[in-house]
Amino acid sequence: MSLPLLKVFTKANWKLWSIFTGILLMYMVILIFSFDQIKEAMNALEGGTNPEILGISFPMNSRFDLLAGMYFDMLIFMFPMVFYIMLANKLVSKSVDDNSMSAHLSSSLSRRKYTTTAALFLTLSLVAMFFVVFAVGGLCLIAFETIDWLNWTNLVLTTLTCTLAIAALCFFFSTVFAANKTGTIFLVGIPIAFIMFTWLGEMPSLDFLKYLTPIGYIDTVKIGYGLENLWWLINLVFIVVASVLYFVSIKIFDKKQLSI
Repeated sequence: MSLPLLKVFTKANWKLWSIFTGILLMYMVILIFSFDQIKEAMNALEGGTNPEILGISFPMNSRFDLLAGMYFDMLIFMFPMVFYIMLANKLVSKSVDDNSMSAHLSSSLSRRKYTTTAALFLTLSLVAMFFVVFAVGGLCLIAFETIDWLNWTNLVLTTLTCTLAIAALCFFFSTVFAANKTGTIFLVGIPIAFIMFTWLGEMPSLDFLKYLTPIGYIDTVKIGYGLENLWWLINLVFIVVASVLYFVSIKIFDKKQLSI
């Protein structure tokens, strides 16, 4: 790892990180403060109309339930996904295309050290983003209700490790297809396919699709209620997957034939 390079990455990308972190916080705060209105809409639909018309198919007795069933079910994956797709592409593939990586490598910095630092920066960026969500969300929730901090921690942690695994896959595509324009199809297309399969998997006839994605194996409502006994195993699998993808990415890029 190169500390000076890590500082360069931070200086070049802190605005992008701030924008997407701000978007995540904005939606979360809106949901927390709009709970009463959403609850009233639910009550208005009682007596014959299915509440799923609002996209709500989970118990909603508190703001915590609302976040577990709506925010952490999909929103927490969508916005960071745009961020790490852009960042993974910028750190490796785009840096090869615009020759900015050459400048770093010419200063006695090896490819392995460069990609290791890039992988670490991508990981730390997402960890920092989710930590802010954890802290701000927790503080907002306790202003209205008592929450189970263990369940809140598990909820944020599990969605984080899943995000890290998909981000590592994007980093893998960025390194493997560096200097190859067609690599963008995989870098962008696969994560978006995960989101689409998860959405379509909510339909009873297509429920098998959600199990083609990492997101589909996470039941945020069960985690929120403390009913997911295997949450630790799910996190472990995601961490192992991310670690393996980063390791393979660094190895492949180190041996890749590139004019840099």
